[in-house]
Amino acid sequence: MREYKGPLWRQGGQCIGGKVEFPESFTEGAVRELREETGLIAKPEDLIFKGIDEYVVPKTKYRYMVFNYLVTKVEGKLLANPPEGELYWVDINDAMNLPMQTWFKRRLPLFFEKGTFEISVVWDEDSQSLVKDKQRLLG
Repeated sequence: MREYKGPLWRQGGQCIGGKVEFPESFTEGAVRELREETGLIAKPEDLIFKGIDEYVVPKTKYRYMVFNYLVTKVEGKLLANPPEGELYWVDINDAMNLPMQTWFKRRLPLFFEKGTFEISVVWDEDSQSLVKDKQRLLG
């Protein structure tokens, strides 16, 4: 996990992530982000696709999607001065007791369930309210 020290609404523990650069695949992007943000090295075959999390605003036709992977094997050492917050290892049994963003805390247990997951949130920009919130385990 990393302790993110950005804007208040984004602070707390979270996993590594970032944007996919053209023309890399989603898996290649995940491997690159892991290396850039932590110094750890993984191969695409060391990742398990766990699910997708999307946030949709119909009025503006905005869609934000997060592709979630579980890394099964890494090499290397954590960076001493990481670019996006302090890095630390956490025992799986202790992770849910740590402070973290609610959107991340919601999906963290799903990484350790059998199969994949889908989370879909639809937001109404005018009323600033939740229209739909679905979570499914697949497979």
